[in-house]
Order: sequence, then C-alpha cells, then structure tokens
Amino acid sequence: PPAGLMVPIAGIGFAFLGLEQLSYSIAAPIVGFNTIMWVYLGWYSGIKLGWGKFRCPEALMIILIGTVLGWITGLNESS
Repeated sequence: PPAGLMVPIAGIGFAFLGLEQLSYSIAAPIVGFNTIMWVYLGWYSGIKLGWGKFRCPEALMIILIGTVLGWITGLNESS
C-alpha cells in the first residue's frame, strides 16, 4: 500500500495549486473578483456572453476582461 499513501499527498498538492491561484485573485480584488464573477456567470449559470449576434467563448471573454482590468489598474506592468 505505499501507493495508497501517496493519494493524500497528491490531494494536498492539488489543493495547494488551487488555493495559490485563488490567493492572487484575493490580492487584487478589483480584477480577481470581477473575473471570478464572470466565471460563475458564464460557466455555471448558462448566461451567453457577447454582443448582439456575436457570441464569443466564455473563457475568451474572461481572459479579455481580466486583461483589460489588469491594464486599467496597472497590475500588468512588468517589474
């Protein structure tokens, strides 16, 4: 059963990867919470995103919104 003992370690690793990305969203709430809101609207509630007859994929819309908000707030500057 040594392989069975690796499962909890893998679970901790996956939780760390998810929570680490969430910590970046919490550090910049204007950008992070807006993009998380769009994730919930697009993927979980079934709302179609787009303008008029043009519909773009939800993932593309979330990336565009996050990038634009990052530029507006100055979070996308290289250091």
